[in-house]
Amino acid sequence: MKIICRTQTKMSLYVLQDDEVLHWDDRGMVIGEPAWLIVSDCPTDSISIYEGAAAPADWCGGKYLFDGFTWAVSPDWVEPLPPTPEPEPQP
Repeated sequence: MKIICRTQTKMSLYVLQDDEVLHWDDRGMVIGEPAWLIVSDCPTDSISIYEGAAAPADWCGGKYLFDGFTWAVSPDWVEPLPPTPEPEPQP
């Protein structure tokens, strides 16, 4: 896997397959060939890319910090609330 993190904070932003193509252009970080995501706030000098690492099974963007070796739940992480069920229609 490719793990993309903010260098300063170690926040894990994206987990991609090893063969996923990454490049940068005037729009920002471009993921995929053809592009399926463009991330404008990830210039090359602000992120670190780690290859060959496995993400935690419950990984989601912003939940974990990763330094290239160790995963840790971010101290700022708050579990999302479950969705509110839709009310039943009245007959």
